[in-house]
Order: sequence, then structure tokens, then C-alpha cells
Amino acid sequence: MNKLAAAGLLSGSRGPEIERKYIRMDRIIEKKRWTPKRVFWLSAGVVFIAAVLYGFIFGGCCVNGREKGVTWGGIKRDKIDAITSDLVRERNEWTCQRCSFICPDGQAAGKSRRVENSHFIPRRHQATRYDPDNCDCLCKKCHQYFTEDNTGEYAAWKRSDLGDDRYDALIKRGQSICKRTKAEKEELYQHLKAQMHYMQRRRKSETGWLDFVAWD
Repeated sequence: MNKLAAAGLLSGSRGPEIERKYIRMDRIIEKKRWTPKRVFWLSAGVVFIAAVLYGFIFGGCCVNGREKGVTWGGIKRDKIDAITSDLVRERNEWTCQRCSFICPDGQAAGKSRRVENSHFIPRRHQATRYDPDNCDCLCKKCHQYFTEDNTGEYAAWKRSDLGDDRYDALIKRGQSICKRTKAEKEELYQHLKAQMHYMQRRRKSETGWLDFVAWD
């Protein structure tokens, strides 16, 4: 006599039906048990979500991704980010705006990872994401220094660099909401691309700072 019969649950003609029901329930419970494999994948999912959220919240003003399509700080870097980064570095002749470190390979080839495009207002703010006033050419060391700054030194440096009026206007633009359509993003990209070609032509005969024009 099994447990169901001992409990008086298999009385009459409905006994086998009840027994089959309990067998099905046992199988369902067995499938839902916390097996090592299930625990592993659940833990991996939790860690991934936590990493994405952390990057989105704290990675706004951090170092850029390096290649097209790289996700850095929870934000995907697209072709507009790439051309903006090249413009900012070429604008300052591949020289750090804070410590004056010169990147000769960048000057020679127009490509280098030794100087980077730093965003004063985090990249997640679309209104200033590609704004020339919001972007600074910094070496890796200075970029990391300003990224980790929590004393307001970057803000003071930025105000000194831009002047009060331009700094205040930049902060105001950063607080505005901006949503661009796919067509507008393509127009923005083509504008910046044209600015890059124009700057490269000027660089053949000019040295030092060469500014570029914002799209909007």
C-alpha cells in the first residue's frame, strides 16, 4: 500500500485518477527545483543587469568606447560619436588641453588612443553629446583624473576654459531635452564629416587650435 492509499486518498474508482494527478505534480515540482545549472544562469543574469545599470548610472562622463558600436558606460557608441571624437582631437592638434601632452602619432596619422574625447556633461544628454563646447581633448591620465573628480575641479577648469557666458549656456543646453530622428542623425553625421574634411585641409597649412562648427 503506497502513501496515498494509506492516507485514504485512493478510495473508490477515483483512486487511480488522484494518483496520476499527484504523480504529475511531483514531476512539475522536480522540474522547478533549484538545480546548479539553473542557479548559475540566474546568477549570471542578475550580474549582467546590475553591470548595465551601474554603467548607465555612473558611466556618463567616463572614457569613451574605442570602436564603432562599442558599448561604454551603458551607452552605445555610434558613427557620430566616432567622428566627433576625431574632430575634437584634431581641433586641438592631438594635444591634451589640461597638461599639454602631445601625441605625435595622432598628429602624423590622425589616429591614436593616447588622447581621448572627454564629455563634460555626460553623453547620455543628447543635447550636448556632440557639442564642441562640451568636448575636450585629454590624455588618458587627465581624462581619468577628471572622470573620478568629485571636488568640482573639472567644472572650475571648464568654466575657466569657456568663460562664464559660454559655460552657463552649455549648462542650460545640457538641461534641455533633445530627441533626433534617424534623418536628423544622418544629417548631423554628414555635417560633422564635412567639418572634418575642411579641418584636415586647413591642417596642411595651419597649426594650433582649429575650431569646428556645431550642427545645431
